[in-house]
Amino acid sequence: MKRCPYCAEEIQDDAIKCRYCGEMIEESLQLLSSDSLAKNNGKPISRNKIFLIATILIVLLPLLTISFVYYERYYENNRYELDQKQDKTDKTVGEKITLKDPKDAEAYFNRGLAYYDQGQYDKAISDNSKAIEINPGHAGAYNNRGNSYKNKGQNDQAISDYSKAIEINPRLADAYYNRGNSYNDKGQNDQAISDYSKAIELNPRLAVAYTNRGLAHYSLDNYNSACDDWQKACKLGHCDGLNRAKKEGVCQ
Repeated sequence: MKRCPYCAEEIQDDAIKCRYCGEMIEESLQLLSSDSLAKNNGKPISRNKIFLIATILIVLLPLLTISFVYYERYYENNRYELDQKQDKTDKTVGEKITLKDPKDAEAYFNRGLAYYDQGQYDKAISDNSKAIEINPGHAGAYNNRGNSYKNKGQNDQAISDYSKAIEINPRLADAYYNRGNSYNDKGQNDQAISDYSKAIELNPRLAVAYTNRGLAHYSLDNYNSACDDWQKACKLGHCDGLNRAKKEGVCQ
């Protein structure tokens, strides 16, 4: 007598089919192995189980591949925004940031942010320039180098960098906002309003864009538009422009 490998009932030694569970004994021999018996308490893995496992793998592998590709594209399209959310300590250590890889654009980019926060604009420009040299498609590095140029009063260079950042990533709201500020500094209020409007279109909660667009409208004597922008900024928690305008009797 022997035991059925499926139901463990006793059957004849020469039986080719179990009279209890109906499984074919000879076919099961092809599926037996020491590993499979150990994992299944002495019972072999049935063909149905093998088919189920294979089906799951066939379905999951393409989904995992698609998810990975989507993440890569999302990160590339939102690299600057994601980098801005990194731990603030990375931005304040300045020269303590170690460049383990001289070809790591992100290391130069992050150190450039730290230098910018410390007001060391020339060093920030140098590091962002190195990041751009390594990765010419780094929109964030162009944007941040533009910020350093602007703070040095070099608005033409800043506008050039912001424009390049926008060319690389047309959905980078900060680049439009920053370019608007440089146009505002140059007294080119119409261009500033256009850029602030684009920044607001991309990020409707960018309160400072409403505030500065209000200032540009005010410079053009568009008082109603200015007050409207300052009221919108105040609803988003940025009320300085509206409060000042009310004190001066410009807005109600």
